[in-house]
Parts: sequence; C-alpha cells; structure tokens
Amino acid sequence: MESRRVLGASVLCRASTILGGTPALRKYLKVSALSLSVWMTGAEALPTEVFLKAVDVIVDAEVQDLQRGAAHE
Repeated sequence: MESRRVLGASVLCRASTILGGTPALRKYLKVSALSLSVWMTGAEALPTEVFLKAVDVIVDAEVQDLQRGAAHE
C-alpha cells in the first residue's frame, strides 16, 4: 500500500507542476486543501477517481508536447 501512496503523491506533484501550482490542481480536482496536502505528502492513498484525473492532466500535457514536436518536423 505504501507504493500506492508514493505513486499518488508523485502523480499529484507532476500534475501540480503542469497546472501551475497546488491551488490550480486543487481547483481542477475539486478537493480541499487539506485532502490534497495529505495525498501529496503520501500520508494517505488518494481515491482512484482523483488519481485518474491527475493522470489525465499528465497525459494531456504529454500529448500536447508530442503534437508540438510533430508540428516542427
């Protein structure tokens, strides 16, 4: 279960960076600051639906990067 907490925290940190910070991530995920803090520190595993929404942020950013790269070729 620890690896799930660590993975969740890592995904949230990456999504936060992409969106421009934890306030933007909190707003996007529609969660409280306290819940986000607990999950980002890995103190608790985040709910699956929150995890998937954060993964969507990362995947969307990666797809955009790939599309920008393909447009320059």
